Amino acid sequence: AMASVRSLVFLLLLLPQGRRALSPGRRWGRRCKVVRMAGSNVGLPSNLHVVVPKKERCDVLRRGLSKDGFVSVKAVDCTAMVAEVCRRQKCRKVAATALGRALASVALIADGIEDEETFQVRFEGDGPLGGLLAMSNGRLEARGYVGNPEVAVGSVGGAVGKGQLKVVRLKNLPGEEVASPFSSIVDIVTGEIAQDINYFVATSEQREGALAAGVAVEEEEEVVGATADSPPSRVVAAGGWRIELLPNAPKEGADQVLAN
Repeated sequence: AMASVRSLVFLLLLLPQGRRALSPGRRWGRRCKVVRMAGSNVGLPSNLHVVVPKKERCDVLRRGLSKDGFVSVKAVDCTAMVAEVCRRQKCRKVAATALGRALASVALIADGIEDEETFQVRFEGDGPLGGLLAMSNGRLEARGYVGNPEVAVGSVGGAVGKGQLKVVRLKNLPGEEVASPFSSIVDIVTGEIAQDINYFVATSEQREGALAAGVAVEEEEEVVGATADSPPSRVVAAGGWRIELLPNAPKEGADQVLAN
């Protein structure tokens, strides 16, 4: 049942086994600095915020594996990183929710790739959000950008709108000194971010599973002690989970996971 899945994800965030802090020093902290990551060969905007965390507070990603070895589970708490990126871009509620979902999702998908490889998503929809981009490398250094950070009302799906999801993976191939980009394009199905990324991974990469991400945001008027100089909103929680069927999973087990 879905309640059992959620309980497992919750336990992953509590238990020390399989823990991985997110970082260059493998930590995502609330105090972050902005640096540049080489990205000219994948067409990235020059004003993206790159989060390179310090050690004061760490967000964390945890992994688990079913007893039979056929189901992988990951859960991420990335509240500090999402809060910092949204604060720098002065995101309102809906924009912060969309960007936070994207950042959590790319971190979960990028976990396990080589350090210098990247996973990037770009939502190009016709909604008021004006597009969204998020990416993470194998060290779980992430960055993201939203076209219109002022979107404060409505649903994330409505803000994204209809259009295309463009995915770029930067991969190290045997015998090559420079990583190569591999691009794919699919239609935006829901605009709810995680569902669309999961749809791409399942249909284009044949990796079946589930992906979910959520962000809790307080608008300025809801924040106690807010002043005229305060950001328009504050991220109070952000995270997500990924459940994936591994190769050779028996059909009955696969059907049960997909049904959940």
